[in-house]
Amino acid sequence: MFRPIVLLAVVVTCVATSNAIGCNKALCASDVSKCFLQELCQCRVNGTRCPCCEECQLCLGAVWDQCCHCVDPVALAPTNASAECSVLFFHDCLSLRGCLRGCESVGAPRSRWFHSGCCQCIGPDCLAYGVPHPACKSCQD
Repeated sequence: MFRPIVLLAVVVTCVATSNAIGCNKALCASDVSKCFLQELCQCRVNGTRCPCCEECQLCLGAVWDQCCHCVDPVALAPTNASAECSVLFFHDCLSLRGCLRGCESVGAPRSRWFHSGCCQCIGPDCLAYGVPHPACKSCQD
């Protein structure tokens, strides 16, 4: 009983301060993306309950305190499956096999490899094949 209340208090504190502090994208992007792709941080707080908030905290692990501002449990609940789609791009060029392994390592169910070597990991909630064009910073056509 005590543990869920403490966890909910931590989540509420993070949500309340997220607008004031903001999300440190440089520090948190990869960890938060991994947890989103595994669908561990798509939570909705329901009164005093947050069924998946503990899973999200465990997924973020050591960076929870710094990155909880990037995870807003109220805003993350999917409202329309076609409107919610999480993708992740690797900055560097990868081989096709490297792309498959990289996406597997972050828990993405699908991947898309562009001929330029750009690799996109596609979340489970995407109806199509993610973003239709490569967006890797260090790997351009």
